[in-house]
Amino acid sequence: MEAMITWVLLHGAGSTPEFMARTFGPAAQSSDVRLVTPDVVGASMAEMVDVIESIGPDRDDLIGGVSLGAHAAAQFAYSTRWGGRMYAVMPAWIGAPETVASLTAATAETLAHSSVEDVLIQIEASADTGDWIIAELRTAWTGLGRDRLRDALRVAAAQVAPTAADLARVTGECRVVALAADPTHPLTVARLWASSIPAARLHVLPRHLQGRGSTALAAPLLRWMQTP
Repeated sequence: MEAMITWVLLHGAGSTPEFMARTFGPAAQSSDVRLVTPDVVGASMAEMVDVIESIGPDRDDLIGGVSLGAHAAAQFAYSTRWGGRMYAVMPAWIGAPETVASLTAATAETLAHSSVEDVLIQIEASADTGDWIIAELRTAWTGLGRDRLRDALRVAAAQVAPTAADLARVTGECRVVALAADPTHPLTVARLWASSIPAARLHVLPRHLQGRGSTALAAPLLRWMQTP
């Protein structure tokens, strides 16, 4: 009996496996693959890579993630010389922590003396009404709670992402997905990832995803898997 293909997809800082399951579950089901979305809340990059390694994907499987989950998948790919497919959604930075990491650290410190609700109200005040990303933050952050979220963001802000030289060592096919306008996951970073990975293509989605919500992040993956 042929083994079922597995997608190992990791969430980012301040996110949850539940988000990944909702976002990629329908695409996995329609592709008849097994979706694995481990809980890596508060994990360091090395710990996230260890999680992928413990799952043991083989060359027919796919690894990837969103934000820091994408960083971990790339690090696993180049450090183990794993040559399977990789799906990197909204990478946040490249190399040493920088501007986006500083914003993450600042949010963590705000949570040290403010409630999750207060921080969300501040974020919502500068966002468009009905922004799906803000809605997802509210769902995840409320569920995680202040202390767990604060600690997870602190850890995330200190993590070194793959450098351009690291990404050049990724040998498998890759799709990099970015939003056209997201200051915490800059399109410039995604472009650099896509240009650094030898067999990568970049997909840019509109910020508002045409009303489809987070499942639109899985659309390029589904098309890729259905390509002969």
